[in-house]
Amino acid sequence: MEEIDNIIKSLNKAFGVKAPVKEKALRILYNSKLYGECLREVLLHFGIPITLKVKCISGSKSIEEYLGMPKISGNTPAIMQTEFNGSYYKSTLVRKTVIGATLYIRKEIIEQGFEPFMFTTGHEFSHLIMHMHDNQLASNEKAADILSLVMGFCDLARSGRKRDILWFQTTLGYLSDEEFERALFLIENLRK
Repeated sequence: MEEIDNIIKSLNKAFGVKAPVKEKALRILYNSKLYGECLREVLLHFGIPITLKVKCISGSKSIEEYLGMPKISGNTPAIMQTEFNGSYYKSTLVRKTVIGATLYIRKEIIEQGFEPFMFTTGHEFSHLIMHMHDNQLASNEKAADILSLVMGFCDLARSGRKRDILWFQTTLGYLSDEEFERALFLIENLRK
């Protein structure tokens, strides 16, 4: 649990703990099939001032195959790719500014319901915000799960990370149940 405690300390120091997202407004947009608008509201909540494109991937091809990338995991639900402008000094990149991003998301994640959709996109936006701030945890999957909680997704994650599919239950994200509960406990105490 020390790893989780250290990640939360680092993310709290870098980003602070945000108020919960406005779930009711997001749910209305999702139920109206206004997925792009729903995600734009999340970007605003996260404080990410960029243009977002969303590409829904369906069929038997994985997202990695669709993008021509090596396979990352069994069935990656979403991948975020960024576009950036660079500042150069004597031909050396000294600063990059993210100006846009494309979210590639499996159609099944959208169709599974509001909570898994929000949990998955919150995770991807967390990677994005950490990359934008050159945070050392930007590629850490557990840190992305935790940052989505820090950024106000605690309630959505609580109800969205476990899904019943046919005869079995699956868990979205990279935290064990114990790590997830520890993270929730610490974040809720920071929010008080």
